[in-house]
Amino acid sequence: MIESMLTGMDAPGGTSVCFSSLEISESEGAGGAVRVALAGELDLSGTARVSARLDELRRSRRRVRLDLSALEFIDCSGMGVILAALADARADGWALEVERQVSPLTARVIALAELGPALWPADGGVSPAA
Repeated sequence: MIESMLTGMDAPGGTSVCFSSLEISESEGAGGAVRVALAGELDLSGTARVSARLDELRRSRRRVRLDLSALEFIDCSGMGVILAALADARADGWALEVERQVSPLTARVIALAELGPALWPADGGVSPAA
């Protein structure tokens, strides 16, 4: 399932349109895990969708592998929704993990913010996608 979003938002004096190029796709991964791949831009306009889908998967107790290798952009709100989902998963024993191979931009954000240990507690390693 691939989704993209076009949202109309009311603004003072009129209506503006916000385009989000975030795509979310899911597939059956190794060992029965759900592979959730994010592509495009994960910014404030896409965080609610990502959070809602991860919440659904958490409630279903499905194992999830989050693939960030096709993200062209991620901001602090995008990283925040991923970190919040990981914290929730660790608190209630839900199996959520972020694949180590990430896009070059995502790798840079992770490195600059020193988020490797939060994403990958075992070693903090990051591997930019080709």
